[in-house]
Amino acid sequence: MKKLALILFLLLLGTAVCRAQKFDSTRTVTITLTDDTEITGKIIAKDSVNTTIRTLMGVVSVVPNKKISKVEKLKGSVVRGEYYPPDPSENRLFLMPTARPLKMGETQFNAVEIFFPHLIFGVTDFINLGLGGMPFVASGGGTFVYYLSAKITPVNVEQAAFSLGGAMIGATSSEVIVGIGYALGTFGTKTASFTIGPLFGFSQDEVFDRPAFLLGGSARISRATSFISENIFLFGNDTKDFTMFPSIGIRFAGEHLAADFGTYAIVAGDDFFYPIPWIGLSYKF
Repeated sequence: MKKLALILFLLLLGTAVCRAQKFDSTRTVTITLTDDTEITGKIIAKDSVNTTIRTLMGVVSVVPNKKISKVEKLKGSVVRGEYYPPDPSENRLFLMPTARPLKMGETQFNAVEIFFPHLIFGVTDFINLGLGGMPFVASGGGTFVYYLSAKITPVNVEQAAFSLGGAMIGATSSEVIVGIGYALGTFGTKTASFTIGPLFGFSQDEVFDRPAFLLGGSARISRATSFISENIFLFGNDTKDFTMFPSIGIRFAGEHLAADFGTYAIVAGDDFFYPIPWIGLSYKF
């Protein structure tokens, strides 16, 4: 009986040890040592005494486990031996969103053209809600312009996402409410992706008969810089010409803060309206 109990104990101990030594050799991690030194790479071996990591530069280091204070899985990508952190604004282009959502508990503050604040909340991993507003003073008195947004993302996997949502804007001095709805798909990697899908405008009384289309994308050109393009195509009808709103710009991003600098243009029929400067700031908490 004692031998059986000893065997069972050893089997349980061996199982626990094996589980404790499991690691994912495909994930990029940062190991923080007790002296605050950080080593970023992929763990290639681990036992009860040491952890072996191959750095992004290919250097193999053996680190005593007792000197490791933290192991953190990184969410970004490794490009040509350099770690690219995730874009804190991957859920949007310039004005329009992508199909990627904020995660549950995340909050994002956007300053659209600097002067128009907008807060977005990750209610769940699949539902985002936003609100914003701005007071204005005119000759007839003061008014408060407000805007609300919502996005539902039923599909969000590594290289694809699909979302439904919309936004509306109104003012305290008017009963008029206008807005836009969308169904968008975002496809690609953390370093290069494109967003595509139909748009439609509406008011409190009707859905506008001029459908629109969004085609945009982003591409990382360095660790902290991305190329951004957002292009809206507004189809014509019997009385109005086809109109296009092309844009191009650059995003500078850190771990939480992103700053966008770009330009919009308006092409309506044979008319071309000079580029409109675009500046936007975003901070994800």
